[in-house]
Amino acid sequence: WEKLIIDAPQHVFPDDDLLTSLVNLYFERINPIIGILHSPTFRQSIAEGLHFRDQAFGAVVLAVCSVASRYSDDPRVLLDGVNSELSCGWKWFHQVHPLPASFSPEPSLHQLQLLFVRLLSIK
Repeated sequence: WEKLIIDAPQHVFPDDDLLTSLVNLYFERINPIIGILHSPTFRQSIAEGLHFRDQAFGAVVLAVCSVASRYSDDPRVLLDGVNSELSCGWKWFHQVHPLPASFSPEPSLHQLQLLFVRLLSIK
């Protein structure tokens, strides 16, 4: 009774090849400067499909995709039907809600990571 339960919609992730590319870009371009995520653990969690089972980790993955899309020349990072670079990453950014739906006084590691990575998106 202490937790607010919301049926969150299923996350929509990039195709596997694009997801791999965006994660690589994130760890090459962003994480060396702002080391919020542990690359081996993050990559292993994706390989194990944790982003499909854990809503909080899935949100972190989407935030990473959103931030890394700025460094990608793949047209799939743009909104469908839009040819503006201003739309890059938006399809993942808008799926992520920055505040957890919980009354728990202690945020989870994934919730903290999400807040930091999402801040990079709105830079």
